[in-house]
Amino acid sequence: MKATFQNELFAVFDDFLSRDALDQVWNGFREEPMQYVKSRAAVRVFRPLDGEPLAGKPIFNAPRSSGGDVPLYPSGRPIDAVVEAIEGAAGTFEPWVGRKGTDWTCFSATPFMYPMGSGLSWHRDSRDRTGSFVAYVHPEWRDSWGAELLVESAAAEGGSAANAGWGQYVTPMPNRLVVISSQARHAIKKVDLQAGENCRASIAGFFQK
Repeated sequence: MKATFQNELFAVFDDFLSRDALDQVWNGFREEPMQYVKSRAAVRVFRPLDGEPLAGKPIFNAPRSSGGDVPLYPSGRPIDAVVEAIEGAAGTFEPWVGRKGTDWTCFSATPFMYPMGSGLSWHRDSRDRTGSFVAYVHPEWRDSWGAELLVESAAAEGGSAANAGWGQYVTPMPNRLVVISSQARHAIKKVDLQAGENCRASIAGFFQK
């Protein structure tokens, strides 16, 4: 894994997984049972015009501090490779999500698939999270296919981050990982018509307090 870009709000890492691990995750991803995100309970961030993203079942690397029964790692699914890699690099991510055991207690990992016309509106992560990550596991992506991660830059001191009015984008290149602070306002641009049947395939998760 190599650091490609970083600022106070997010960081980009390329060559996140080994080639064998990436192939394993992608092959397993295509077999994942998925359902439309909007059909699941307690989904607040996806809006009516965000298209029809799909999601698989999440797993957690450890029990949540809030309790409750959740599927835990190891799950026996290929997604375990992503959990292992995030766990192993947790110290590297401290500037954006804080320290394990001090700032956060566990993290989730969920497969997401964004077909043509799907995206995610501007939002910030909820207050019970210190940040998030997204790992792109599709084998190919072209610039004309869209689905860039958009991150708004921090506003000047004393101003609202919502009125910064500019920011940066990250192309969802295969085997790329992005780690995002909970302070970052971000969105996912819709997958373009030119993508055809190619979907934005990712494993995304949240670092939970």
